[in-house]
Amino acid sequence: MTKQDYAYNIIFAFTIPFLAVIRTLKSKSIRFKHQLLTLLVGIYGSTIFLSTSDGANHLAKVINEYSGMSFKQFATDIYLIITFQSTEAGSADLYIHLLSYLCGAVLEMPFLFFPIVCLVYGYFFSGSMLLVFKYFNRTKKSLLFWGIAFAFIMLKNVEGANTVRTWTGLWILVYACLKYYDTGKIKYIALMFIPPFVHFSYFIMAIPAYVVLVIGNWKKVFFTLFILSFFFSFLTPNVQDVSDTLSQTEVGKNRTTGYLVEEEKSLDDKLENSQSGDANWYRALSQAGATKYATFLIIISIFFTGTYSNNMNKVETRLFSIGLLTLTLSNVTWFYYALQNRSLLVGIVFIFAAVLLFWQNPNRKLDLLFFKSKLISILLYLSVLILIPFLILKTSMLLGFISAYYIVAPFVVWIFPEVNMAIREFIKTVIL
Repeated sequence: MTKQDYAYNIIFAFTIPFLAVIRTLKSKSIRFKHQLLTLLVGIYGSTIFLSTSDGANHLAKVINEYSGMSFKQFATDIYLIITFQSTEAGSADLYIHLLSYLCGAVLEMPFLFFPIVCLVYGYFFSGSMLLVFKYFNRTKKSLLFWGIAFAFIMLKNVEGANTVRTWTGLWILVYACLKYYDTGKIKYIALMFIPPFVHFSYFIMAIPAYVVLVIGNWKKVFFTLFILSFFFSFLTPNVQDVSDTLSQTEVGKNRTTGYLVEEEKSLDDKLENSQSGDANWYRALSQAGATKYATFLIIISIFFTGTYSNNMNKVETRLFSIGLLTLTLSNVTWFYYALQNRSLLVGIVFIFAAVLLFWQNPNRKLDLLFFKSKLISILLYLSVLILIPFLILKTSMLLGFISAYYIVAPFVVWIFPEVNMAIREFIKTVIL
């Protein structure tokens, strides 16, 4: 990569991002790819179409609650957050509190909030992708490989930056685990403990990663716990007792209540959609648990071929173990919809990352049972087939966040923000 190529790609990133993406992916320099992809996600954040999404609410809070906030109030709120108490601005996570204060009070430029959010998100998201696909060019690609790879990318892509905290925490955790188990550098252990300060839920959802870090790989034990966790759905815990335990702090009380409210809203929305007929077929199938069933088939394929026990290397088995334990956590917390749903996706991301790393490993012969068994091929193709409704849904969601101007001329949105339009809305406008 010459300085001229580097300069051209920077220019294209700000003018024709689509072309910059293509040029970046063709580069052989991992460092350059990481830098440019991070920048491209940051530019995406400057044009993101928020509408009435979670991101719109976060941005409104930066404008209404943080603009003009004094340093004394900022410092007081930090104390309240780290002691699990509620703040006047309603922030319960240190990460968004710092960013909101920086953009709203220090810089007095709330419009920089999402570009910065997306730069952080883009660094860990693109970094994780580059680590998982580091042997991509040395891998024989089959239709099955492409299906699983595309599913992994779409599980939680750049649209996840809209929530600011939850999925930023996910990619920080994934990136930290990938780097630590690959390099053994202690600084990445420290990075593993950052997600709980990005989103409160990782005080629970990151526990599986910490368990694997501390006790190592108890493969048969982890798989047994995973299987047994499916039977927890037949048990009925005293939800009120669990809620009381989790509500010992102000933040815990608010989050627990929020999770229960989210569950009720989700169930009501599903019922309303099914009664009104407004639900898309792919959304209905996705909400029915398509990703969970597809992932279960992949896990069964990995375990019963001996791949998990005998053939995966250290990085792959650690990621797979984290995925198993996180899915176990999801199963046993079925009575809290938000926690169950989020930990389910976190677990699936780790499972897919492990499988793709295993698949691409250039030091592994492809005559293993995992690749040669017809039964395994059938199970894997079935898992990809089950994922199709979910992939359609994720594509639709992504098109609802990417600005039509992001493909070409993102600067138009910077100058005339009122003309911003999502690709999905642009397509509808053109067709209708």
